Amino acid sequence: MSMDGNSPEEQRKRKFAADCMKKAMEAMAKNNFDYAAEMFGTAAKLVPDNLVFRQSLRGCQKKKYKENKTGASMAFLKVNSARSKIKKARTAKNWAEMDAAAEEGLAINPWDGHFNADLGEAARARGFYEIATFAYETATAPDSAPENKDFLVSLAEMYEIRRDYKRAVFHLGKSDADGSPERVHSIENSGIRCE
Repeated sequence: MSMDGNSPEEQRKRKFAADCMKKAMEAMAKNNFDYAAEMFGTAAKLVPDNLVFRQSLRGCQKKKYKENKTGASMAFLKVNSARSKIKKARTAKNWAEMDAAAEEGLAINPWDGHFNADLGEAARARGFYEIATFAYETATAPDSAPENKDFLVSLAEMYEIRRDYKRAVFHLGKSDADGSPERVHSIENSGIRCE
């Protein structure tokens, strides 16, 4: 064990992930989005709780598809395998597999609200709350599924877990689900006042 609490194996993974990030940034500068996405993806797999790796990966994927908001051409035909893997992993409560399957789907369409929400669910179950919040925020973004009540409630729950009560109340109110005065009052009185 090192001074930072990481095993030598974990330190190697983190160093390799940092090297992948450097290569990805260099590839992005050259508009080589395929290679950059591969390197960002490798970094995210090696250190799955790193928010910057996931944000960088998603940004690169969106640039790869020229911000078209639909992903790969004929994406709807290419995502069935990922959806099946997610369903199987969710049933088995294999959150690491579900995370990987969601990332597989997001590589095809990084705007897909369901894949982002699936990533959020897996990350939450793994205790990666920053990743879960980011995924649910992306799932409820204007170019994904901003009206999906389940996604909004999940995002509100993540804000509540992270003690961001003002945002929790806001998103719970947007969902119209479970936004009863009692629920909102419960969140507002969770220790920090919403102001």
